[in-house]
Amino acid sequence: MKSENGGADPAKKSKQAAPPQGQSTRARGLDVSNGKALFRKHGFVQYNSVTQGTWVDAEVIFVREDGSIMIDLKDGHWFSVADQRSKFREGRRKAWAIGTELQYFSLTQGGWTDCTVTNLNPADHAVMINIKAEYWMSVDEQDQKLRLPCLDKYDELIYEASRLLERDNPDVASAEQRYREVLKAESDHVVALEAMAVLHMNHRSDLAMAENYFRKALDENPWSLRTLTDLGDILKVTRRAEEGKRLHKRWRKVRDRLKELEED
Repeated sequence: MKSENGGADPAKKSKQAAPPQGQSTRARGLDVSNGKALFRKHGFVQYNSVTQGTWVDAEVIFVREDGSIMIDLKDGHWFSVADQRSKFREGRRKAWAIGTELQYFSLTQGGWTDCTVTNLNPADHAVMINIKAEYWMSVDEQDQKLRLPCLDKYDELIYEASRLLERDNPDVASAEQRYREVLKAESDHVVALEAMAVLHMNHRSDLAMAENYFRKALDENPWSLRTLTDLGDILKVTRRAEEGKRLHKRWRKVRDRLKELEED
């Protein structure tokens, strides 16, 4: 399947002049701990697992006001700031699992083509895909040429916007324009509503607008984990702690229920 954007190489599209050292404007996101936590919410870390005897990849799923964090691998357990100093380090996104269906940007075919991960090197996260047999693709190349499947033009726009925001100097205006294009066509598009909320929260520091988009997303999908947790954070930092706590309790219930369904 080819991209509706034609055959432009995504690696070339994303290139831009490197910012001067120390001048990156990449957003860190809302921090309810006000700087106490050593790692940001939704960020990737590595956790020194005693059980596995090695460093394992994880994602921070919650940050508390006192700076404690929770990770997906130890759901329900809080790690203090002291724990973070001794047990964590900056990480990378999790490796694509074998069997994951993705899309690969093929210069030969001039667009995005469906593929499946067929092999994984746990040491460096290099992968093989079915349409490039016996070729190990590095993480850097994966980040340019692999993505989750985009099924329609709205998925394409959301993907493009996410790439614009991943730059060292994010193109926030162009990303917002793409989200608006999606919402103009489908005002109830939950992914676009959440993305707009995150953009306003993390890149514009406009919590009122972020709250507005999160509430619209929650109206459409009351079970959205991202909306429940991030909207709860906004409420807490804007002095509506009790409402924020209620949303976070709801997040806990939804997450636990989803885990039960996965285990069934």
